Amino acid sequence: MQLASPPTRWAGWFLAAGIGAGIQQFAWGYATYGLVARRADVALAEVAAWVSGWTWMLIVALVGVFSILLFPNGRLLSSRWRPAVWLCMAGVLVGSFGSAVLPGPMDGGGGIANPFAVENPSWLAPLSSGAGVFALNVSLLLAAASLMLRFRRAAGVERAQIKWLALGAGLVAAVFAFGTPILALSARDSVSFWLTSNVILISLTALPASIAIAILRFRLYDIDRIVSRTIAYAILTAVLVGGYALAILVLQSTLPLDDDSPLIVAASTLAVVVPSGRLRSRIQTAVDRRFNRRRYDAQATIEAFATRLREQTDIAALESDLITLVSSTVEPAHASLWLAPQGTEARPSSGAGVLSP
Repeated sequence: MQLASPPTRWAGWFLAAGIGAGIQQFAWGYATYGLVARRADVALAEVAAWVSGWTWMLIVALVGVFSILLFPNGRLLSSRWRPAVWLCMAGVLVGSFGSAVLPGPMDGGGGIANPFAVENPSWLAPLSSGAGVFALNVSLLLAAASLMLRFRRAAGVERAQIKWLALGAGLVAAVFAFGTPILALSARDSVSFWLTSNVILISLTALPASIAIAILRFRLYDIDRIVSRTIAYAILTAVLVGGYALAILVLQSTLPLDDDSPLIVAASTLAVVVPSGRLRSRIQTAVDRRFNRRRYDAQATIEAFATRLREQTDIAALESDLITLVSSTVEPAHASLWLAPQGTEARPSSGAGVLSP
C-alpha cells in the first residue's frame, strides 16, 4: 500500500527516534561491557557511558512529543502549537547539557564518575537538568492535549488512526503504572523484578505496532472491536480473580478443612468457571453498548428484524424492512431486492440483489 507524503514525513521522525534509541542502547551496552566487566581492551567505554546518559531526552522528545504533535498527517494541528515544539527543543537542549555535565556516577558506567562533569558552579548541572526535564514534561502534556483536540475534530480514517495510537500508548502506560511500584519494591535479583522488567520491555512494542497499523491502514477499522474486547476481557479477568479469591476465603472459613486443601481449590475453581461464559457475554454486551455502539446497534436491529420476520406475513412490508435493515447495518451506496415470481425457480438475474459498497 502506498503512503501519502505527509505520513511518510511523519514516519521519518519516528524512524529517527528508533535510530537514536538504537545508538543509545548500543552505547549503554558497550559501556557496561567495558566498565562493569573491567575490560581494558574496550576503547572509549567511559565516553560511551557518557553518551548513553544524556541522549535519552532526545529519544523521549522524538517519540513522545514530535511524533504525537505531527500524527498522523505530518503537520501540526495549527500554527498555535509551534511554541510546544520550541519548548520541547529548549528542554532537550538544556536538559541534555545538564545531564552531560552532571557530577557523579554515570548510569551503565559501573560507578564510574562522569569524565565531563562541571563542578563549578555547583548549581549549574542540577538546575539545567531539572529545567530540561520540567520543560519536556510540559511538552508531553501539550502533545497529549493536541492529540485529544485533533481526535475531536477528526473523522473517518484519521479518527481511526488516532484511536490506534491511543490504544498502543494506553497499553504501555497501563503496564508502566502497574509495573513501576513492583520494580520499586522488588530486589534487583528477584524473580518479580526480572519478570516485571521484561513485561515492561515487551509492552513497548505495542506503540510501534499500533502506529504501523494506523499508518499502513491494515485492519484500521477493527479498532472499536479490539478496544471493546480488550476492556471486556480485562473486566472479566478482574471479576473472575476477585470471585476466586472470595470463594477461597469463604470456603476456608466455613469448611472444616485445611487452608491448602485440594477440595477448596477445586470447589473455588468450579464456582468461578461455571458462570464465566454467561458473565462474559453480559460484560461484552455492556461494553459494546458503550465502546462499540455501531456493532451493538447493528446487532439489535438484526435481532428485531428476526422477530418481525417470524410474525410478519406481508411480503411488501418484509421487503421494506429488509431494505431498511441492510441500509442501516451494512450502509451500502445502493440496495435492491429481487424476488422470484411464484411458480418459478429462484434464479436471480444479473444485477439482482446487488449491494453496492
